[in-house]
Amino acid sequence: MKTNKPKYIEWLLTGTGFLALFLFFYLLLPYHLFHREQTQLFLFSTEMLVKYASHPAALACFIGDFLTQFFYYEGVGPAIMAFILIFLGVVVYHLIAPYITRWAWVPTVMIVLWETGRQSGLAYPLSSSIALIGGGVIALCCRRYMRASWKLTLPLGFIAIGASYYMFGYGVCLTALFLFHCRNIWVSILLVIEALIFPSILRNTYLFTLKQAYSYPATSWYNFPDRDREHLLAIDTEMYFGRFDKVEAILARGNFHAPFATYYYNLLNARQGLLPHNLMAFYQPASFGLFLPVVPTSTYITIYAANELWFSLGDMTMAEHAAILGMIFSPNHTGVRAIKRLAEINLINGDRVAAMKYLRILEKTFCYRNWAAQRIAGNQTLKIKRWLEQKRLLLPATDTLRLSKDISLSLRQLLYANPENNMARDYLFCYDLLNKDISAFAKDYQKFAFVGMPDRIYAEALLIYLAGSKASSEDVKKWRIPAHILNEFREYTRLYERNSGNGASLKAKYGNTYWYYFHYATMTRNKEEKSGK
Repeated sequence: MKTNKPKYIEWLLTGTGFLALFLFFYLLLPYHLFHREQTQLFLFSTEMLVKYASHPAALACFIGDFLTQFFYYEGVGPAIMAFILIFLGVVVYHLIAPYITRWAWVPTVMIVLWETGRQSGLAYPLSSSIALIGGGVIALCCRRYMRASWKLTLPLGFIAIGASYYMFGYGVCLTALFLFHCRNIWVSILLVIEALIFPSILRNTYLFTLKQAYSYPATSWYNFPDRDREHLLAIDTEMYFGRFDKVEAILARGNFHAPFATYYYNLLNARQGLLPHNLMAFYQPASFGLFLPVVPTSTYITIYAANELWFSLGDMTMAEHAAILGMIFSPNHTGVRAIKRLAEINLINGDRVAAMKYLRILEKTFCYRNWAAQRIAGNQTLKIKRWLEQKRLLLPATDTLRLSKDISLSLRQLLYANPENNMARDYLFCYDLLNKDISAFAKDYQKFAFVGMPDRIYAEALLIYLAGSKASSEDVKKWRIPAHILNEFREYTRLYERNSGNGASLKAKYGNTYWYYFHYATMTRNKEEKSGK
């Protein structure tokens, strides 16, 4: 029993470490893992295997990408991360233990924590941790032979270093470091020299920079968990999964002052026909909370997310533009989420050849092959056919050359083709209002609004327009503005004039009105909005 006691302690510590790492990713960074799965593409195909085989760290990248695709399933991503990091700890412990015996757990814990921090980065691949594991395993397998004569250890060491770099990239550093043995010190020095010059010699073959040659497949040396980013990824991912109740809960408990969060808040309300009703109840950074900018300074996350609104509105040209750019500028320049969206866009447009190109790609994945098969002509369910018919009703009758930033023109094109596109109409009106372009709003309202009682925010804006144009009481009646809103406007105007424009006394009662926004909201763009974050 005494001889087994240390084993029980080791298993207990390993199990505790696994649970702690699992809870760290499951509770603190689950959406970061979902996002990494959505921005990578692993295919079961000969071409993909050839691609891996033609680069260093071939085995590490293959295993890493293969495992990353399972981040799609809730709870599996944190379990995989915990297993990989614990496996790394076990390998490091056995590498160090012969030198410092029982104190080997100290550097082991430090290295695992360091690698956990690195795995908190969005663009840091799982293959990087696997590369370290692989390099360490090769060192463990070969180290026993380093006490033999140099005639055996030298060729074995050279083969081990070359194989380690080819299969595990920068994991070769662990192979070279822990093959070092005092009995064959000159052999060990030669092996270290090989590990140092080998990446440099091959970097032109693989079209690497010098830094990439020595660090591949790692993309950074340190990262830290970012809770603010995690909250934004949570909104984005839950919208992607269609779990709108969770999006509402996240928005309700967070104090978000970022255009990205406002964008999804507005989109969520627009899907329910509540955009004008709830517009003033949330932080609105002018129109940047309605349409995310697709500009050179934008991040790939915001560029790609911009397609979600255009897809919902029915402008497939703008949706495709944002989806492709977001995919191009993403860390892996691909991603299953983007491929799915491009397949949907081309199915709606009726471009069967282009749609099949993307669906055939998805058929070679593990998690999305059923999704793709159900959308191939002849296999489509009644539900999918009805969805396609509904989306096609939103398409503009004609397409025109336009700048991606010419939002008003795009929205008007949608309304000319389908005047009953309520979502496009609300976005056009709200776009005018958040930019404080009252005259454009009045023109668009006259052209596209249905006859009937206007929504409250529209009525409030119309009163500003009518007051500015010196409209008569008879003209005001034609707009069918409710009497109680008209009375509130008179009271607001009286208080505004009495306080000489001081908004402090108006905020409590009128802070959620368009009148207050029109008078007191600033139109400057802060650094966050300029960068599109």
